[in-house]
Amino acid sequence: INTLDSGAGSLRQAITDANSSSGADEIHFNIGGGGQQTISLSSALPDITEALHIDGSTQGSFAGIPLIEIDGSGAGVNVDGIRLSAGSDGSTIEGLAITGFSAEGIEIRSDNNNIISNYIGVDLDGTTDAGNGGNGIWLLSGAASNFIGTDGDGTDDADEGNVISGNEAAGIRLESDNTDNNVIAGNIIGLDANGNNALTGQDEGVYIRGLFGGSSPGATRIGTDGDGTSDADERNIISGHTNDGILITFSDGHTIAGNYIGTNLAGTAARGNTRDGIDLTGADSVTVGGDIAAERNVLSGNLFGLQINGSDLTQVQNNYIGTDFDNDAAISCASGGITIQSDSLNVSIGTTGAGNVISGNSDHGISISGTDSTVTLTDNIIGLTEDGTTVLANEGDGIRVDDADGVTIDSNVISGNDDYGIEVLSAAAGTFITGNTIGLNSVGSTAIGNDLGGIILNSGSNTVGGSTVADRNVISGNTGRGILITGATATGNTVTGNYIGTDSLGTSAIGNSQEGISIRSSANNNVIGGDTAGERNVISGNTSHGISITSNSNQVSGNYIGIDKDGTSALGNLSGVVLEGDNNRIGVLTVAGERNVISGN
Repeated sequence: INTLDSGAGSLRQAITDANSSSGADEIHFNIGGGGQQTISLSSALPDITEALHIDGSTQGSFAGIPLIEIDGSGAGVNVDGIRLSAGSDGSTIEGLAITGFSAEGIEIRSDNNNIISNYIGVDLDGTTDAGNGGNGIWLLSGAASNFIGTDGDGTDDADEGNVISGNEAAGIRLESDNTDNNVIAGNIIGLDANGNNALTGQDEGVYIRGLFGGSSPGATRIGTDGDGTSDADERNIISGHTNDGILITFSDGHTIAGNYIGTNLAGTAARGNTRDGIDLTGADSVTVGGDIAAERNVLSGNLFGLQINGSDLTQVQNNYIGTDFDNDAAISCASGGITIQSDSLNVSIGTTGAGNVISGNSDHGISISGTDSTVTLTDNIIGLTEDGTTVLANEGDGIRVDDADGVTIDSNVISGNDDYGIEVLSAAAGTFITGNTIGLNSVGSTAIGNDLGGIILNSGSNTVGGSTVADRNVISGNTGRGILITGATATGNTVTGNYIGTDSLGTSAIGNSQEGISIRSSANNNVIGGDTAGERNVISGNTSHGISITSNSNQVSGNYIGIDKDGTSALGNLSGVVLEGDNNRIGVLTVAGERNVISGN
């Protein structure tokens, strides 16, 4: 191949010849004895319609970095760089810089192709923006089972990723029915080849576009498969875009695992996407992260790390959101770690043994609004580092629930945040708060308080704790109150079986700096405790009162107030119970188990 636009030995003629030849073909380069060479085009290249390997790695002096540039800046309007059209199944585009075209860098309408070791939108120096006017790569019309980047087979995987940056639309876009089972792995998308500086003018990093009620791609993997072979080499760096790092709309069944989204290549500094790290809108059954550490995404430096908007059956596991790659420093997301909204149903943030670390963000760790079905938050660390001992505060609440019903917050460590550990606002209801450590380190032995308090309930019919050990919250060491129940909408709440102001063993004082529980501002008809041992709260060791009530018709029964969980040692509050409201009941009505023990204060 030579550098001519057309004629014998040109790339254009070689593609034409390959299309007319049956079977798979290869195009090799040996221009000018090696080194960097540019092929400048004055019009579009022919579509590729047969299996073809265009192999820029054959250029002399190739050492893993493209030496052949295909420059489309003079090729005209609405021109793609390379088009893999029907019949081109099994093609490979390797070791090229594809720059300056008015439309897409590469358009794929066929199956089982490999796009490896290219610069798409970046000049041969790896740092200069030479973006294409459309998407870097566009897969459509049922293009299936393509690899964009490394194939993860254990051979040359570290060298197979592409740099896809500087393009005016998305780095990679997928759309249309049957555009399924594609893999995007090992690429730098949005930054230069050094993985350090963002290039200009680019929209999303990866855009998977379905239509509401219409066509939709499916089952794309973005990142690693977690099989233990080349998992780190399958990591994408997706950063520096003017929109989202990854945007998936009305398209289901995708996996996003093992990527750095919003940071530099090293995962140590912010190179944020201007909007969200990941935005799932109407995208169901998407997995973000996975069961093992290799599948962990770092979602940091963005507006939100993750936005879930009208998307069902989302699973979010093992990610770092708001921190660097080794979770010892903040790379904050400006509006918070995760936001869940607009009737997103059956969403799981963390699972047992595969929770997320959501810390260091500039607003709430997790915010939930506008959803009326099951959202479950399990086994996450919110406000601390992964070891559960060092503050990496979210600057708002750890968890904020607003206009959402039926949320379950279970077995999390929620400590060190700048506002409340958990805030449930007046439009929410039916929240279950069980098994959490709120205001202590992860083993429940040292205070790492939330600055405004452990839990605030502004709404009704919420449950804090329960009758089993697994249900017990430990709510201690907070700078404000352990639990604040406040406002006329805060009625019918139940607080049972918790340790409030002690360590996780219930034997030593680690008090909240104000009341253990405060009920005020017309928060009526709430229940603290019960008539069984399992429902007993231990409310002891707090700097102010154990319980303060200025509202009406609340019930306090069966609790230990001022003593340890065994009822044998004093762990005094300033005072046990302070009452100012009317018709509150403290202690026995008909059942002996409703008797409070108020001692040692």
